[in-house]
Parts: sequence; C-alpha cells; structure tokens
Amino acid sequence: MSKNYFATQAIGTICIPQNIYPWICGPANENLDHLQNQYKVKINIPLANGDKIVINGERKNVYKVVEILKQIYDSKKNVAAITCSIPHVQHLYIHGIRRSGLDEILRQTDVVIEIPPENENSDVIMLRGETSKLSAALSLVYQRATSIS
Repeated sequence: MSKNYFATQAIGTICIPQNIYPWICGPANENLDHLQNQYKVKINIPLANGDKIVINGERKNVYKVVEILKQIYDSKKNVAAITCSIPHVQHLYIHGIRRSGLDEILRQTDVVIEIPPENENSDVIMLRGETSKLSAALSLVYQRATSIS
C-alpha cells in the first residue's frame, strides 16, 4: 500500500441513539449493506450500550455516509410511538423466523416494531414511525398475531 492510500482513508464517527438503528440498518440489514457497498465503506454499529457509529473508508465516502446517517437521524428522531397489548405467547407469530415478520412490516410501512425479549413476560409491543403509517403497521401486527402460518 502506498502513502497515497493512507492519505485518502478516514475514520468518521457519529453519535446516534440506538432507537434509530433499525432505520439505519433497514429490514434484514438491506440499508446498511447498500450503504457499505455503494460507498465502499465499513460501518460499525454497536450491538449494545453505545451510540457511536464508526465509518471506515475513503475520506470523501466516509463524509458522505456520515451525512446520510445524519439525514436518517433527522428524519426519524421525532417519530410517534404507540403501544399495543398482545399476549406474550403470540409474539413469535409477529416476530417470525429470524425476524422475518418484523423485517417485512418495516419494509412495507417504515415502522419499527419493538417486541420485548422472550425472557420478559410482557404483553406490550411498541410501534415507532410516522403517524400516517402507524395504523397500517398496527394492522399488520394484529394480522400476524392472530395467524397461525
């Protein structure tokens, strides 16, 4: 590797709350994969207890990705949230296999569905997204909760 290579590389960081990560990653990590492939960067999102996203790659692309992440944050930071109560035993139907149900609802409505972990005996599910899209997402949640497919 030449000196020029290192001169063109950069590491960028941006602090974004974890509640925004589902929109950054997208359903089945599609948005994250697209950003990494399009801009030839590596985006490291903390798995837990952190809000600092680190981007590595060519300097100009790192700056572009930081700007895109800021735009996602700005568009999602004030979304509405509603809760609904669905019996804990039905959460698996909503969740689906390998999050496929949650990913599909996010893909269709741009609404994030938060289901409590299996070890929590809670019936409360939270939906976060634009007000105009929450009812469609809630309908899909109830539809999935009552299906046995």
